[in-house]
Amino acid sequence: MSVPEPLVSVIIPVFNGEKHLVECLESVRRQSYRKLEIIAVNDGSTDATESILRQFERQDSRITVTHQANAGVSSARNVGLDTATGQWVMFVDADDTMCDRLLVETIVLAAEGDVDLIGFETFSDELPSIDGGDPHAVAETPAGIVARARDYSLDGATLAEMIASETLNALWDKAYRRDAIVGRHCRFRVGTRIGEDLMFNLSYVRVGTRVRSVPIVGYFYRRSNAESATSRYLAGKYEDLMDVCDYLHGWAGQFEVDQVRGAADYIRAKNVVSCIRDLHRDDCDLSHRERLATAQHYKSLVPAVRVEGVGARRRLLGEFYNLLGSRSVFQLTRLLAHAR
Repeated sequence: MSVPEPLVSVIIPVFNGEKHLVECLESVRRQSYRKLEIIAVNDGSTDATESILRQFERQDSRITVTHQANAGVSSARNVGLDTATGQWVMFVDADDTMCDRLLVETIVLAAEGDVDLIGFETFSDELPSIDGGDPHAVAETPAGIVARARDYSLDGATLAEMIASETLNALWDKAYRRDAIVGRHCRFRVGTRIGEDLMFNLSYVRVGTRVRSVPIVGYFYRRSNAESATSRYLAGKYEDLMDVCDYLHGWAGQFEVDQVRGAADYIRAKNVVSCIRDLHRDDCDLSHRERLATAQHYKSLVPAVRVEGVGARRRLLGEFYNLLGSRSVFQLTRLLAHAR
């Protein structure tokens, strides 16, 4: 008796995504694995997004569209989770694409056995042609790709490295078991504009989580998106990031592992520096005096960190952060910002 193919739910939140939405939806529709549940959540778009979604919904019975008043990406993803019925859940942003049509088929094959989380590779440079490359090259099969997968269980040291390297930050390079999402009450915190992905992942992983890392470059992340919070000054970003850091520190407190707590402190210091650097962006409307005062305020709230067990380079950066005053950090980040 053959084993039924599992249903895979792909959740796509979208707000004013008309520029790249067609490309995104087509990349999911053309996946070689056909048993998909494509859930698009229109988060109060005011452009042509609704029209595009309705057209695709008519064309493909696998696509389900929900429309809601604008409430943010976290709310939209939660709606997607409430709708999903697949055994595995994947997330795609509306300005990105699944750039390898074998991605989901490979994920499904990799999901066989005792595994909680599947990771795969992504890139964010110029999107290549799907049909390009060496015409004489032999295409690798999903089975061949999975044969090269790496399996491991999360321990404290591994979690610390994932936090410090920020590989736990993203959703779009992972596939999740839906029953684990439900059982662990994983939700996106509505109102959090930055770091909601990390908070969701922290609620999902734990010591002993079984991970399978699959060597397929399956997802294109459009880093050049000009509206990204990482490319502009965002009022309130500091408060949002410190809220996420507080959540991270609370989560890290459950581990009697110096590396995990040290990684959480490293990320807090890194976020403070990032927010001070943002004060030098051209779209920041604060005066020079106000920018300097804001930098002093940021640093005064996090004057020092304890970066333990995270490697010599990160420990050195943490010690450097502790030695520098707010004015020095402000001047250094100004140089870094102008060197971009």
